[in-house]
Amino acid sequence: MPENEKQKRFTLYYFIPVGYFFLSGCTALIYELCWIRKSSLLFGTTVFAASTVFAVFFGGLAIGSYLAGRFSRRITRPLMVYAVLEIVLGIIALCNPFLFSMSEKLYGLFYPALYHNFILLSGIRGIIITLLLLPPTIIMGTTLPLFCSHYTNSELNISLSIGLLYGINTGGAVIGALLCGFYLLPTIGITASILLSGCVNIGLGIGIVLLLYKTFPSAQVKDNPQRDSAPERIDTAGQKKMKYITAFLFFGSGFAALGYEVLWMRFLSLIIHNTVYTYTVMLAVLLTGIVIGSIIIAFFGDRIKRKALVFGSLQMLYAFFVLGVLLQRPERWQRVIDTQNLYLILLIASIIMLLPAVFSGISFPLVIRMMIDTPERTGTEVGIMSAVNTFGGIAGSLLTGFLFLTLLGLHKSILLLTGINLAIGFVAVIFLEKHLHYIGKIVLPVVCALVWVLIPRMTGTHLPRDFLGYNKNLVDFKEGLNANIAVIRQPTQLHLEINRLWQGTDKKNHQTMASHVPALLHHKPGRVLNIGIGVGQTASRFLYYDIEKLDCIDIERELFGIVRTYFPSAWMDDARVSIIIEDGRNYVTFTDKKYDLISIEIGQTFRPYLASFYTVDFYRQVKNHLNKNGIVCQFVSLACLGFDEFRSVIKTFIEIFPQSILWFNNNEFLLIGSRDTPVTLAQYRLKQIKSNSVIHKDLSVSYWGGQRFRLNRPEVFMAGFLCGPEALHRLAQQGIVYTDDRPVLEYRTAINQANPPYIDSLIPFLESPQAIAEFTLPDSMITAITGIRKNNLGNVIAAALYHHYKTIKKDIRILKEAYRYNPMHVSVNFFLGLEYSRMNVPNKALHHFNRVLYLQPDHAQTHGQLAYLYMKMGIINESEKHYTSLIEINPHDIHAYNNLGVLYLKQLRYKEAMEQFKKALALKPNYAGARKNMEYCKSKLADKNN
Repeated sequence: MPENEKQKRFTLYYFIPVGYFFLSGCTALIYELCWIRKSSLLFGTTVFAASTVFAVFFGGLAIGSYLAGRFSRRITRPLMVYAVLEIVLGIIALCNPFLFSMSEKLYGLFYPALYHNFILLSGIRGIIITLLLLPPTIIMGTTLPLFCSHYTNSELNISLSIGLLYGINTGGAVIGALLCGFYLLPTIGITASILLSGCVNIGLGIGIVLLLYKTFPSAQVKDNPQRDSAPERIDTAGQKKMKYITAFLFFGSGFAALGYEVLWMRFLSLIIHNTVYTYTVMLAVLLTGIVIGSIIIAFFGDRIKRKALVFGSLQMLYAFFVLGVLLQRPERWQRVIDTQNLYLILLIASIIMLLPAVFSGISFPLVIRMMIDTPERTGTEVGIMSAVNTFGGIAGSLLTGFLFLTLLGLHKSILLLTGINLAIGFVAVIFLEKHLHYIGKIVLPVVCALVWVLIPRMTGTHLPRDFLGYNKNLVDFKEGLNANIAVIRQPTQLHLEINRLWQGTDKKNHQTMASHVPALLHHKPGRVLNIGIGVGQTASRFLYYDIEKLDCIDIERELFGIVRTYFPSAWMDDARVSIIIEDGRNYVTFTDKKYDLISIEIGQTFRPYLASFYTVDFYRQVKNHLNKNGIVCQFVSLACLGFDEFRSVIKTFIEIFPQSILWFNNNEFLLIGSRDTPVTLAQYRLKQIKSNSVIHKDLSVSYWGGQRFRLNRPEVFMAGFLCGPEALHRLAQQGIVYTDDRPVLEYRTAINQANPPYIDSLIPFLESPQAIAEFTLPDSMITAITGIRKNNLGNVIAAALYHHYKTIKKDIRILKEAYRYNPMHVSVNFFLGLEYSRMNVPNKALHHFNRVLYLQPDHAQTHGQLAYLYMKMGIINESEKHYTSLIEINPHDIHAYNNLGVLYLKQLRYKEAMEQFKKALALKPNYAGARKNMEYCKSKLADKNN
């Protein structure tokens, strides 16, 4: 054969299959991301369901790796076996839609009877997931041992072969993760991504087969002509002992590595807002680090003499780095806290995870090299050790997620896993490193143990407490299975936060309207389902109506305990209430119960999987569980949606519920749709806001206008109506329909945290309130409703501007712009009065302060400001009147008594002044200002008497 032909065949034979191996790694990560997402839609997003999917997925990889390693010496043509398996994998992927459909039907048969029985349901779920994912993942697990068996043919290039192959396959995984997570899922969808990968796998398999037969047409030629056919060496008892120790350490290494992934995700939620991109970025960074590490070891591994020392040292460095980074004070992260900027998330993930991933990338080929002394054992050892490491990772992930975080919390879990890393390093150095002096074997572990103890003491950080309470008054917190829950004290109320995102307060707010509005629109709700309880503001208000049953569902078990402890919770003890701890989407999909009213309070669509509550597939399931004339109320958060997303949410909703209305609710909207008939408001239901004393009292609140615009006034309540079916269809005309298969919404909102400038765009679509009323509205009432509704919409922008003024830039121009959008906003008027008072423009200050009192006569701060301003202007009677009003509103205001006393002093009314100073000191005996003023007053009274 000519020399150039040999060179050509060598190139085809060695390099093209390696390219295929790269693509194989790429498709493997596409499968992983797609199957995890598809399984979450089918089995739920609870930690238990997600962990079952994870365990089966990686368990399949481990089994495949073990089997390939176990039989590698019997496989004379590993590339041909690989090709056949790739074709089989591709065929399974092409059958994926059918297999998931069958699994959904099977799961649905058991769910209604078992959703209350966690153990049995978990068992059924585990069996179905195993049947669904185990066969393809076993095939995926065989690839690395088969390639290593084929390409390793010399003792001089074992590390080079394993390191490069591991790096190439993992490099393909990086591309697969980025391609799928950033492009394929939002562009072509989950199913199409799986089918595309299946076609690629079949193409790879066919390509390998054609390549082998084209290059070596004789069936008698083995894939690797240089394969050593010598009999396998028998290990001595000492060698076996060393290998068992090494395998045990490698199991522990995998245990810690996958355990860290759980901790890193939980830690990242303390810094950034978790989005659909977070896991993809984290995965890409981890895999990139592994690629870098495997390449490093590929070129230097065969030259390393003290492999056990290097491995042990890497484990120790791993522990110190993780401990040092994760226990940094929150102040170090202050510039990036709460960011959703993709580049900053990439930077943060790289700082936290890249170097540990490099250590992992070095460790895997290094340990394999420690186990191999002849090339013919490469496939066997790679397969078996990959399985050992993967099973360790599965155990680490499950125990960390379910046991360590639950019993120990994040902080102690970090100490435990880093301690495991140190222990692995100690054992490797002490028992496996033969060339290190015994003094070094004593000193090194002792020094490392001291450093491990000192790092937490030096940083002084406690996780997650210090991050949850950063720049806040933290009252309490719980580390739930799914999230961190915190109770934050504000000056006048308690707030609930989940992963540092606001969920509600202990004071009545607009969340109550998410129950009052649909409950009044439905003529007689009997059975109600509330998905997502927050602090219970919505759920509790359903009980104000004559309902039969209220099912409340939330995914986080710890939430209910926090609500019971810190928030109004008597409603939870009502006999009509059932608490269900479950994934709400999963429950609605598979339950056999039907309801008259379903309320969906799931917002913040940028968080992973929450956008699945806004898809046409979900609404179709909701409709199936509504009784005749039943209605559904969907929470729509304006803060998360740009105009395109807002229109698409509406279009998706009306696709299933064409008879829908849009209702204003402060900084959110409510989409309310009916199963059968148009949504209308009956006159007798509207009258309940006055005739029912409980409802009337609860609606004695306002969005923005104080007492004059309370929601228990019919015109104010009805001003929430924005538009009905015809207008919604016109508004949503340019939108798209969101589906489960193509998760566009969470991708868009993960980047586009929108302010709501599009509110003005809604005005052409507003309809007369008569469109929703079953009775004739007087013209005067329609006029009043129209005016209030205009301020309602303007208040969305006014409130955003006011928030900007309070938190970012105190500029009066921002307040003026807010006032233009809603001149009846109490707080905007108050702060405008303050600004004009500071600028010494009393007439304008008086205008805005008086408007506040017109809207809310009991606004204590405004009475105080007016009293001071009138006193400064020399209008004593007005000043006295407002101080008196302030004391009537708040009889414990010591400054009001003192200031009124000072006012009396200026009028030489010493006895009256003395009485006010005494009242202030009775409330606060060490009040220095009042004490000084009283002494002065006494001296004046003494002079007067003398």
